[in-house]
Amino acid sequence: MISYSRGLCRAGCDKDMNKNMDYLKKEKDTVKVIKTELLFAPILIFLPLIVGLIFIIDWYNHGFIQGMAGLEGHLIIGFIIIFGNIIFDIPFIMSLKEISDLTKSLKEIIKIGKK
Repeated sequence: MISYSRGLCRAGCDKDMNKNMDYLKKEKDTVKVIKTELLFAPILIFLPLIVGLIFIIDWYNHGFIQGMAGLEGHLIIGFIIIFGNIIFDIPFIMSLKEISDLTKSLKEIIKIGKK
């Protein structure tokens, strides 16, 4: 029967603890990246919508009301920007919701790791 001394167990436990702490440090950096993404999310979502609406309003004011036929491109570009933004924003928002749930659990893990 092999008996382990207290010193060997401590050395092995310390190595495992260091690996866990390295993992937590990496996860803490991930949390910082996610926070940055959350801060830029409104810009990524609303700026293209605003630009698309500007194109559509410009087409409406100058092309539809004044009857200028050369501004149909503004309408098409406005719709492309808005629909493209909606197509890409729906999965982005869904992933942000999932990531925010993960960050909550990661924060709890980091708090436990600091104790």
